[in-house]
This record gives sequence, structure tokens and C-alpha cells, in this order.
Amino acid sequence: MFIFSIIMIILGTAMATAQQSLRKVSAKNVSLMSLQGLERVFTFSIRNAVPFQWPDQSKTNRSIFIGEPNKTSFAYLHRVVDANDGGIRFIQFYLQQDNLIAAYREIPILPWDNGTLNAAETEILATKVRSLNILYADRVNNQIVWSNRWNTNNNMNIPLAIQIKVEWQDGSSEQWLRRTAGSGQYESLGMRMGVSND
Repeated sequence: MFIFSIIMIILGTAMATAQQSLRKVSAKNVSLMSLQGLERVFTFSIRNAVPFQWPDQSKTNRSIFIGEPNKTSFAYLHRVVDANDGGIRFIQFYLQQDNLIAAYREIPILPWDNGTLNAAETEILATKVRSLNILYADRVNNQIVWSNRWNTNNNMNIPLAIQIKVEWQDGSSEQWLRRTAGSGQYESLGMRMGVSND
């Protein structure tokens, strides 16, 4: 009986250890799948981000780019499925409670309309998020300058790059840095920057 009891204790301990390891592996797999999903969405949308203008209430064309510390919205090139839909979509990333949300729309998300998301499709990209921090890269005097806000008043272009940092409630964090398609250091949508045509 004593030997049998010892064997059962060893087997029970081994099974508990195996179950704990399995739970950790499963949690890691779920976390990895979540990160891969974020990677796909951020990479596809930001790398295809392009400048886009829309008339405001006074019929003045303005940039629809929204660049705030914890929210961004922009136009991006999208694969054409139906010729009637066109090849541009509009997306907004923002934090709602502890969820990181992506909102998609086929019509512009307008800053002067407070980024209202009527008729937008939303997707929860990540849960248990503590904070969302976004930085925007600009070219100033041939230097790359980072800011947590993008001023569209005198700038019809979009950032050279966007960096998104997500911090989870357990204290861990991940960040993504991606170049945009419609803005470069020397070119913007085919126009050479700072070069005279003479």
C-alpha cells in the first residue's frame, strides 16, 4: 500500500505538471494568434495608407487623416473585389474600454465630424488592453521627427510612418512600426519633394 501510494503521488504530480504546461502552451498559442492578427491588420492597412481629401462643410478640400495619441484614422488601398466598390477603404483604430477596435468603412471617416463611425463595421483586434499609444513620423528640415499628434491644418500629406504600441493589462507590450505607401522622404504619390521642376 505504501509503495502504491508513492506511485500514485508521483503519477498525480506528473499529471498536474503536464496539465499546467499544457495550459501555458495553450495560453501562449492564443496570445501568438492574437499578435499575428494584429500584425496582419496593421501591416496591410498602414503599408497601403494614402493621402485622401474630402470637402468639409465649407466645401474646402481637407485631409481626412486623424492622428491622435490613442486614435488614428486614414484611407488605404484595398484589393478590388467588385468594380463598383472601388479600391480605397477607410479604417480607424481606437481603444474602447479594454478592447482595441478596428472600424472599417467604405466612405471617409471625417475629422470635422468627430470621426463618427455610423455604418462602420467594427472588429475587436485585442482584449485586456491597458493603453494604446500612437506616434507619427514627419520630415522636418530633412530630419525624421516623431510626434504623438499629426497636424492636418497645414499638411495635406500623411505621416512617413506610423508606430503603434499596445500595452496589455498584465504589463506586457508590443509595438509595430510601418511605413505608409502614400508618403515618402523624397516622394509623395509620384511627386518629388523639395525638387524644382525648372
